[in-house]
Amino acid sequence: MSSTRRYLSILSSCGVFLVAALALVYQGPAMIRDADPFWHIAAGDWIRAHHQLPQNDPWSFSAGVYRWFNISWAWDTLFSYIHEQWGWYGAEAATALTVGLAIALTYSAGIMVCGDGIAAFFAIFAGLPILLPSLRPLEITNLMAALWMLLLIAVTAKKLHPAWLVALPVSMIVWVNSHGGFFIGFIMLVAFTVEALRTRDRQLVAALVAAGLMSFVAIFINPYGVGILEAVYRPLTTTANHILSEWQPFSFSPDSLLTHFYLPLFALLVFRYPLPVNPAVRWLSYVWLGIGLLTVRSLGVFVIISAPLLACRLKELLKPKRPPTAFAIMIRQHATTWLANPFAAGLGLALCIAFSVWLPSAAANRLLGIDQASIPSLAKEEDFIKTHYPHAHILIHFDLGGMVEYDTQGTIRTFMDGRTETAFPAQVMQDYIDFEYAMPGWERMLDHYHIDGVLIPKGTPPFVMARPDLYDRFAQRSGWKKAFDGPMAVLFMRGQ
Repeated sequence: MSSTRRYLSILSSCGVFLVAALALVYQGPAMIRDADPFWHIAAGDWIRAHHQLPQNDPWSFSAGVYRWFNISWAWDTLFSYIHEQWGWYGAEAATALTVGLAIALTYSAGIMVCGDGIAAFFAIFAGLPILLPSLRPLEITNLMAALWMLLLIAVTAKKLHPAWLVALPVSMIVWVNSHGGFFIGFIMLVAFTVEALRTRDRQLVAALVAAGLMSFVAIFINPYGVGILEAVYRPLTTTANHILSEWQPFSFSPDSLLTHFYLPLFALLVFRYPLPVNPAVRWLSYVWLGIGLLTVRSLGVFVIISAPLLACRLKELLKPKRPPTAFAIMIRQHATTWLANPFAAGLGLALCIAFSVWLPSAAANRLLGIDQASIPSLAKEEDFIKTHYPHAHILIHFDLGGMVEYDTQGTIRTFMDGRTETAFPAQVMQDYIDFEYAMPGWERMLDHYHIDGVLIPKGTPPFVMARPDLYDRFAQRSGWKKAFDGPMAVLFMRGQ
């Protein structure tokens, strides 16, 4: 890539980052799609208060001494601090910046592959509904996937020196301490290494293998050491995966295809056409399309990996049918002269840094006027429990557990939450599933855990999705009585 094109790419990527982050921050409370952000912030609060990682769950009465592997501890701690300083708005703004940077890096990879900024922009824009931010450490995996794809594409295309691959093990230290998706990086490395072997590029193979070995060593730079492998294995094989919506296969319907417009667009424009792209990009795109169709939480990584490939196809379709006029050529030359230079690129980067510091601040919140009133709260239900049943064992619904932990820090003990088997034994998970789905013998778990009451959400999708029969099961059950009907949930107590 020439210096002129490099500077222009940097400047345009800065523009994409600024626009994307500013637009995404207006998602506001919509980023909180389940209770996971609550327990993540609560975990960060606990870590910062105790200056250590908890060995087991500090909030429930069901986990006991079972080892809790908090593989997102670094994200939790950082966002706990951001939340303390700037509230939920600050956490949302930081998430918007994270996703905006992932989008900008993917856009930059698209330019590097196809050489056309407009095609690269439309490719990533098409996948934007899939990349809409959620306030969770999963966004770190999307960001790292974008960074690794950009570096691997640039190095294998000889646009960056192989020495740049040292950024992979360095970033792996951040990745492995923030989210369990770090293994995706090794899948990328294997694909690009196989392609380098096929083309017999020995220098590149050596550089990729060295980066892979250093990255493998880097995954053990974490508080759990080799235990990180068990920590990642647990959520992949949890018995709760079949009830977690994000782990379900993609559902083909008119609504889902409108939201996931990127999928049919990719299928129509890419499958049938050979494109001048590193085969590793193509095969990674196909593999991650399959994984994304099997588990919808992986579709974000699919967009990031495949967008450069789609950009190449869009470049062909957007190619003008007629040659540009002399006036258009003159305008382009003048724009390039003014914009494609180190000063403009440096100014763009400086603006991005200043914007990133400003966006989470209270001043930005006042200027943008983003309302936080719609963030769900169990305050009234929690106040009633603390006043009337402070020592009771209450089976709090799965979708509410994280909120109670965030609000009470263990004052009200929960049964379980979205951490699944990273924090709770498999038997606890199975017992809860039996309770939720009214499996034969589910009533026995009420006695086994000495359950005095149940807190059932009224159902405000998509945040909580309680089974419709759960309320009736206790409303009509002998020996149980409604003790409190709150804004978000209903409390039933035994022996009332």
